[in-house]
Amino acid sequence: MEKSKKERSFPCNVCGKNFAQNGYLKVHMRIHTGEKPYKCEVCEKAFTKSSDLITHTRIHTGEKPYQCITCGETFTQNGNLQRHIRTHTGEKLFHCDICQRSFCDNKYLQLHRRSHTDPVLRCEICHKKLKTIETMKNHMQIHTGEKSYHCEYCDKSFWCIASFQKHSKIHNEDNPYRCETCGHVFSSDKSLQSHIRVHTGERPFRCDPCDKYFTTESRLRKHNRTHTSEWPYMCLICNTEFTEKADIKEHLTTHSEIKEFECQVCGARFAWRDQLKLHIRTHTGEKPFPCKICGRSFARKAILSNHLMTHTGEKPFSCWLCSKAFSRNSMLKQHMKTHTEEDLKNC
Repeated sequence: MEKSKKERSFPCNVCGKNFAQNGYLKVHMRIHTGEKPYKCEVCEKAFTKSSDLITHTRIHTGEKPYQCITCGETFTQNGNLQRHIRTHTGEKLFHCDICQRSFCDNKYLQLHRRSHTDPVLRCEICHKKLKTIETMKNHMQIHTGEKSYHCEYCDKSFWCIASFQKHSKIHNEDNPYRCETCGHVFSSDKSLQSHIRVHTGERPFRCDPCDKYFTTESRLRKHNRTHTSEWPYMCLICNTEFTEKADIKEHLTTHSEIKEFECQVCGARFAWRDQLKLHIRTHTGEKPFPCKICGRSFARKAILSNHLMTHTGEKPFSCWLCSKAFSRNSMLKQHMKTHTEEDLKNC
């Protein structure tokens, strides 16, 4: 007897996967053949499915057709909207079959399941041991670049709720920590006082060995490492040591074999979402970090920080051989190449 339409299946002769309709099989076959018949007219990136092309095109048009009826936030894809809606409803679709706990995301369920077999959770990327699901969730965001706490006023995102709550204070209308010179707002008096020194040029923090002065205590600490050869940040994967937190964060991306964040404009792939976000600015020209003194804008906060030193004259990076100082660590590294082995022997 001939199979009914409902029972009919269309198998892939390459991998054996079955499909309910021949059209689905045709689309699937493009995975094996590499065929991408749908091309973007703006950047010429090609796709296997027309729906993927439609989603991609929204990057160029800025269209976000999926809107949250609760808060008004818009999204390019329905899947992203559905995940967002759960932050309002508290809906948890993924259930543990051992203890009946529920989770809003499948990846958190998978992490939780390990707690039933292992008393200690271990990060699969850097092998760090963590005791709870919550600490593992926060830790994993370091590797993925995901930041779960989003500010509705300025689009900044944060890994942990404590940082998010601290940041939220700057949007409070009654915030007392406002710079009278440029109007910039801060979350604490300490941050405000550090900022005011950009305008006054005051440098109250002195390095005893070389008599240099700095605007903040943290910059003095960084500078002191040039005297002590201290390397406080160590990679748990390969044991490479770093003097700066930003350097080890950049280094960690070299260990990630999975680069799941793809630029829809040029196809470049990244291990962290934040890396992709920074990369996209090379296409859009966006520069969200303005200098409050001269008005120039920058794509990265770190570049703005370096730029501010051109106003203050601060040079926190000193050569331990000749004491020459630089405003950027990269300039110091370049300078160190000018010293010979003989210089090192004589020091």
